[in-house]
Amino acid sequence: MTVLKQFATSPGNIVIAGAGIAGSAAAIELLARGFRVKLLARPERSAQPVVEALGEHTVRLLAEIGCVSVLKQAAAVATRGFENGWQDAAKPTFIDGIRVHVERHTLAEAMRDEAVRRGARLELIERLEIRPTSALEAGGCTWWAALDATGRSARWSRPVQRAGRATATLYTGPGSADARPGRIVRIDERSWAYRIDHPTISTIGVIGESAQSGRLPGRVVELLDVKAPDRFTTIGHRTAYVQWTREPFQGRLLAIGDAAFACAPLAGQGVRFSLASALAAAATFRCLREGADAALAADYYRGFVHDARRRHMDMLERLRGGTFIEQPLFSLDRLHVRVTARVCMTTLLHQGNLVRSAAFRMVDGGCVRWIGSFDLLQLAELARICLPATDLAARLVLSGLNPQQADSLIRWCLQHRILAPIRPASSIPMR
Repeated sequence: MTVLKQFATSPGNIVIAGAGIAGSAAAIELLARGFRVKLLARPERSAQPVVEALGEHTVRLLAEIGCVSVLKQAAAVATRGFENGWQDAAKPTFIDGIRVHVERHTLAEAMRDEAVRRGARLELIERLEIRPTSALEAGGCTWWAALDATGRSARWSRPVQRAGRATATLYTGPGSADARPGRIVRIDERSWAYRIDHPTISTIGVIGESAQSGRLPGRVVELLDVKAPDRFTTIGHRTAYVQWTREPFQGRLLAIGDAAFACAPLAGQGVRFSLASALAAAATFRCLREGADAALAADYYRGFVHDARRRHMDMLERLRGGTFIEQPLFSLDRLHVRVTARVCMTTLLHQGNLVRSAAFRMVDGGCVRWIGSFDLLQLAELARICLPATDLAARLVLSGLNPQQADSLIRWCLQHRILAPIRPASSIPMR
C-alpha cells in the first residue's frame, strides 16, 4: 500500500507534497485550524546557500502564523533599506524600509522543523508517483484534500505555462559583518544583477549575462560594490522566468507557492507569495470543510493566484520600459481627496468565510473591502465629494478609528489609489 493510500479520508486530513517554505507554512496554518497534516518531502540533500531579502510584509505574514521565531533559528539579520540602481546603476537610490536577510534553505529547514514540532507528520520519499486529480472527492480517494508545494516542478499541478527564458547565474562569497543594504542594478536592456549580504555569506545573482570562467563580470563587481570579488564562485544557474499552473484549484487539490505561480526574482516576492498562498489555501480548505460553496471557493482561490500573477506581470512590463515605481509620499496638510476607485463584485475572504461582496477595484487590478475590521466602503459615503484630508481624518475618528489609524488609512488609500488627491475648485486660478 502506498504512502498516500494509508492516509485516512476524514475531512480533517490533508496531504502536502513538498516541505519547503510554502508547504511548511501551510501545514502550520492548517494545524492551527484543526486539520491533521502529512508532509511528503524528499530526503535532505546538500544545497548551495542562497541569501534572500524579505520585506516587512513578508515578516508580517510570518507573524500571522506565529513563526517570527524561525527567523532567529535561521540566523536572519535585519538591515535598513536597499539600494535601487535600476534607473541609474552608477548612482543607486536608497529606498528606506526594513529588510530581513536570511539564507533560504536554512529558513525552509527551520519552517519544516516548526511544522513537525506543531504536529505535522513528515514522511521522506524519493519520488512522488501519485498525482491527485479532480476525483479527490470520489469514494475511492484516500485523502480529503491535498496541496502541491513542489515548487517549479509542479508535480501535481501540471501543465504549466512560462513567460520568457531568463536564467540567473548565482555566485556566493564572503559575508558582510555589517549586513549592509542589498543592491539591485540594471546593466543593460536585457540584463540586471543584485547583491544581498549576510554575516556568513553573500549572494550575487546576474540575470541575462553569462558567467565567464566562474568569475564575476568586472562591470557587475563595480556596479554592485562587491568586496573581495576574487573570493566569489559560481554555484549554479537557476530559472528566472515567470511560470504558473493553468489550474491552481482542482477540486480539493490546490497549488501553492512556486507550484501555483513562480515570479521573476526581480521584485523579491517569492517568499511573500509562498506565505500568502499558504494562508489563502488554508482558509479555502477551512471554508470547504464548513460547507462553503465549492464554486465560490474556486472563484476566490483562482482569483487570488491570478491577481498576484497579473500584478507581477504588470510590474515587469513597467520595468522593461525603465521605470521603477516607488510609493509616493503624501502630506495630508492642505491636501484634498475624493474616492475615485470604482466598486465591483468579487469573492473575498472575510472573518474566515468566503463571501460574494462589493469591493473597491484598485489600480493594480486587485480588490479590497476590509482593512482589519474597517469597511472601506464607508469611504464611498465619507469622501464621495472632494474634501480636505484632515476633514476626512476627523470623520474617520468619529467612526471609531484613532487619529493614527485614520492617518495611516488615508495614506494607504492614496498609495493604492482608492482615494485620489484633488485640487479644490477654489484653488484653480480664474482666467
